[in-house]
Amino acid sequence: MPPKKLSPHQRSWLINELQQWEAAGLLQPGQGPAILGNYQSAENASADTTSKIISALMSTAAALVVAGVLLLISFNWGELSAAIKLTLIFGVITATYFAAFRMRRLGRLPLSNTLFFLGASFYGCGIMLISQMFHISGHAPDAFWWWAIGTLPLAVMLESALLHGLLAALLAIWSSMEILGGFAAAATSWWSVRFISATALTLPLFVAPGFLLAIRTSTPRLLWIYVPLLTFWLTMQPIAWCELLNVQSAHVLFLTCATGGLLLMIAQSYQPRNAMSLPWRTCGVITTGSSLLPLSFYGLHGYEAGAFIHSNGLLWQAISILVLTFCVFAAAFRWSADDLPGFFHRQRLPVTLNLLMALMAGWDSLTADALLPTVLTNMVMLSFGVWLLLLGVREERGRPFAVGVLYVLLWTIIRYVDLFGSIGGMLGASAMFFAAGGILFTSAWYWKNHRSEVKS
Repeated sequence: MPPKKLSPHQRSWLINELQQWEAAGLLQPGQGPAILGNYQSAENASADTTSKIISALMSTAAALVVAGVLLLISFNWGELSAAIKLTLIFGVITATYFAAFRMRRLGRLPLSNTLFFLGASFYGCGIMLISQMFHISGHAPDAFWWWAIGTLPLAVMLESALLHGLLAALLAIWSSMEILGGFAAAATSWWSVRFISATALTLPLFVAPGFLLAIRTSTPRLLWIYVPLLTFWLTMQPIAWCELLNVQSAHVLFLTCATGGLLLMIAQSYQPRNAMSLPWRTCGVITTGSSLLPLSFYGLHGYEAGAFIHSNGLLWQAISILVLTFCVFAAAFRWSADDLPGFFHRQRLPVTLNLLMALMAGWDSLTADALLPTVLTNMVMLSFGVWLLLLGVREERGRPFAVGVLYVLLWTIIRYVDLFGSIGGMLGASAMFFAAGGILFTSAWYWKNHRSEVKS
């Protein structure tokens, strides 16, 4: 079992406590160093910190070198023959990769990873330059797709966060160009090709090795790279599908909010305080919380006197939310070690959230009544903030608790402006402040009692 890591502050605290325990007779002489030996030594911790600093400096230097080489070549690029241009392109790429392999054999891993990053960057630049040299025209996003293909094997084999970051950036650019770019090449292809291209459907294949590597090595750092990318891709899918199927798009906030619910379902399938759940939970909270804010306004559901009524786009959203919720719930339960009652208890809020999003999408597609979805959305917002408060209490985490407090306060301010200006006037705004204050007071009281029970 590898030694556990400690921050300098934690190490100093532990050393002082061990000395006091030995002085008080709670530990036998010599047990303190044995306990301290289960943790990473100060020398190794310092070496890790130094390695991270060096890697950051080398990464910055590599980016500057790439820019410098491009500017240097571009200065006299038009004066060079095609043969010299090709020799320069392939020569620079080959030399960079050769130096990277050489440094790796010598054990200089930070420098080797930086050189591999340079080589992958030069590889992408080579794609652009060769297409410009020979006037090769085509589907513009394909250049970034082929660049990602050349980067993927290096990122997986070397397990370099720098290369994984480059791969994620390339995939984000490529998928946004495919879905939002509206390139004519995709529009004139066969429908099967348009289906793959317009939805950036191959992105999950690119990110799957990164997720498998993160799970195999229990590395949350890789999840912090790929979960935001997957979230970005999922939130753009309604736009792509509405364009592909020629369906009235309406607004896509229901499906976007449900996407956050799916991410929260995955996060809740982990055991409490598991670091692997944090990327999923963070992206889920951001996606859900930001989508609920506009949905909480009455005018959004009755937009332009029923312009969205009988929209096939909203009906498709409702069906998609139900199907995706069932599939993710089944897969997460299969992955989780909990029994079905315990698992469902932990998934109450994400599942309820997605079912309500499906209900509201179907409701808005069939009727012009905006009161019910507006009231439900505000109830979900309050429940979401309280859920974050309770999550922070149960897991004794300050950040979820603080986010829950801020979200309840944000809901109070929004409803104050909304009700004071139209429906409830001062009395309605006063009721909102009373409700928010009561929720926060109850949460503080619950946390105090919970802490007392834990201590006892």
